[in-house]
Amino acid sequence: EMTLNDYSLPDMINVLEADFDCFGINHKTLWLWRMKLIHAMAQMPMPVLTGVIQVDETFIRECQKGTRQLVSYLDKNDVRIPRYGRKPSQYGAMGPEFATVTTAISNSGHSVCIVTGLGKLTKEIFFDLFEPHFDNPSYICSDANPVYERFCSIFNIAHYERPSNYLSMLEKAGYKTPDYTNPSLAQTTEKQNEKILEC
Repeated sequence: EMTLNDYSLPDMINVLEADFDCFGINHKTLWLWRMKLIHAMAQMPMPVLTGVIQVDETFIRECQKGTRQLVSYLDKNDVRIPRYGRKPSQYGAMGPEFATVTTAISNSGHSVCIVTGLGKLTKEIFFDLFEPHFDNPSYICSDANPVYERFCSIFNIAHYERPSNYLSMLEKAGYKTPDYTNPSLAQTTEKQNEKILEC
């Protein structure tokens, strides 16, 4: 549970000592346990998704930490220079310096997350990696990426395109986050939000 919730090693040691009376556990032992759990979880098969499926991608800066010889993915003849600090990429967030992680989640809460490569997501990669994980979805909800629109048209799946400014549009219309510390006020806010969502 602590590994899934991204506890630090000192926090894990504190919990094990305070709650389970496990004193004297070496942090190296705990680190090895955590690596074994992460490896075991990575071997678990990913689910098949059905119903309403939301799909989107995020981008994480490519890292070669711990590698003795850095490899340049931008130009094979180039020498990959180490990056220090938070120097921005000259190619932007969808450039080849970023790994693309594509995630699909169903309304039942099951999800499939796959590193789909460096740079922009292509339709060939998305079709190959995600088609086996979709079982007759009701519809797919995504942003305006044409990869998802193409996938839905080929497999005859209804596609809902959620605008990237969806949340700001709701806020402009008067949508508010309910204050659950005050139940009566929260109930009033929820009713107002329902009216806004119906429009």
